[in-house]
Amino acid sequence: DILVYFPVCDAFSSRGSKTLTHIDAIGREFDSTAFARCAGTLIKNGYSFDFISDRQISELQIKNGSVVTSGQGTYRALVIPKCKYIPIETLARIDSLAASGIRVIFFEGLPESFAGFGERDVRGQAFSTLIERLKSNDRRRNIFVTNDILRSLSTMELRRENFSAIGLEFIRKKDERGNFLYLLVNRQAETYDGLISLAVRARHVEIFDPMTGAYGRAQVRERSGKSEVYVQLAPGQSLVLRTCVDCAVKDPFIFYRAGQSRELAGNWRVTLPGRATMQTDSLVSWTNWGAAAFSGSAVYEIDFNTPSVKARRWAIDLGDVRESARVYVNERFVGTAIGPRYRLEFPDTLLEDRNHLKVVVSNLMANRIADMDRKKIFWKKFYNINFAARLPENRKDGLFNASEWSPLESGLMGPVRMVPLVPMR
Repeated sequence: DILVYFPVCDAFSSRGSKTLTHIDAIGREFDSTAFARCAGTLIKNGYSFDFISDRQISELQIKNGSVVTSGQGTYRALVIPKCKYIPIETLARIDSLAASGIRVIFFEGLPESFAGFGERDVRGQAFSTLIERLKSNDRRRNIFVTNDILRSLSTMELRRENFSAIGLEFIRKKDERGNFLYLLVNRQAETYDGLISLAVRARHVEIFDPMTGAYGRAQVRERSGKSEVYVQLAPGQSLVLRTCVDCAVKDPFIFYRAGQSRELAGNWRVTLPGRATMQTDSLVSWTNWGAAAFSGSAVYEIDFNTPSVKARRWAIDLGDVRESARVYVNERFVGTAIGPRYRLEFPDTLLEDRNHLKVVVSNLMANRIADMDRKKIFWKKFYNINFAARLPENRKDGLFNASEWSPLESGLMGPVRMVPLVPMR
């Protein structure tokens, strides 16, 4: 619903160690600025927005009281956080948009000056004229100059999600058919299990799990004029939701409740490349087994009987893994777990009376790199980079050097559990 102006001229005017600011992220030059406070306030309070540049503002069209971008995105309000510099052309276009009925919010004040050094007298006069025109709120009540952006937005009846109140983060977009797409993420330490209320009306909703490929129709109910959807989100998990009038997907998306789990304890067989298979009943980092310099993959295997509990669907919960794991049950591939939750689901048809579990765990390259630097093995064989270190403690002779790093924990540390899954009704 909202476009937020990206003050690139403020970034260009900020002094730094480089000859040209490289805009590939929201840099530190925006710390403690109105721009950062604006974006943070909108995100925290459930408003969905996109950034917009000077050139994109010049290309905006007006349709049915909204602005439309060249990419056919439709927005209902334009927010200009207070900036030091803004091109005259951009400010003039904002003024004309406001004169055409588009609602414009200047957050924490109007721009201080115009960008550039050319024709300063003429441009300075034009800037002053535009600023005075924008100040005359009595003539156009769709211009807001405010420190309280939430109060201004509330008068516009824009859609506001309540996900932050329940600890979820989100991005909301709209596709070419007018369906709304939500990416929901749970960064909390606890699972979220319950209803979420959407700020848009939705007769039907599809759910897609991007990590497993599972998809289906959501359970939706109408309450107080809003659509509520049932979801489960484990810590670190994400889900994609799509609203639709006539969804192609007919089968329901099934959430599961975990039953009583059983730890797979006993005789683990562990094989690291170039070493004999060892047996252990204690899962610890392989750096404790004299492999502190090894980076690669190790194979963990154990045999177990099928639990007496009956379930149509099971999960293997690997517990603590450093850093990724490929899982096989009776030599059939179940999936790859990359964290933060190392749990994979599979049907009971993979199980037999006596079963074989194989987990192939790969760690990071850090331990091998640190070992090579300690041994002065030349490995920085790059064509187009001299490999400068970002942190001073990782710098020797002007280059990156990891020789002082302590070994990172690696491998499968568990505990590994079999979890029966009960479908939620």
